[in-house]
Amino acid sequence: MLLFHKLFIIALSFPILCLMGIVGMNEYQLRKSQTLTLPIQGYDPRDLLSGYYLRYRVKYGVKCPEKNKSKTKRRSKLAYICFKPEKSITYSLPENCSLFIKGKCDFSAFQSKNINRYYIPERAKELEKLFTSAKKKEVVLSVTKKGQALVKDIVIDGESIKKLINRL
Repeated sequence: MLLFHKLFIIALSFPILCLMGIVGMNEYQLRKSQTLTLPIQGYDPRDLLSGYYLRYRVKYGVKCPEKNKSKTKRRSKLAYICFKPEKSITYSLPENCSLFIKGKCDFSAFQSKNINRYYIPERAKELEKLFTSAKKKEVVLSVTKKGQALVKDIVIDGESIKKLINRL
């Protein structure tokens, strides 16, 4: 009976420790990384109404080089977009770049994992009105030294979406 209780406690604590580790890694990434603000355009109102995620397209300001396009194979290719010292896209790890994001070039468009959506609470109708009437929409990213990006905030007309949601 005592062995069963020990195994039960271990079985319950393992997923909790794993979740704490994931949260800790994301928090470390947010604190030790550089901040980058990029403009966004469009959004998916169906996703906003059906779930808790706001989906949008990030405007990087550069397009993938044409050599990625192939008539026979239409597969995406690993790419890096450099922001400092100058904005460019390469298919190899940039050497003299102090701020870059790792992603993929797919049909001449650069895409990075998990930065095209933002979690929001249940205020879809009000948020949709704000988003459609806004003139300037931006995403604030936290970028690690390895080029991984994580969304910190969405800024609508110079104000954080977190503050806007609290006022609604």
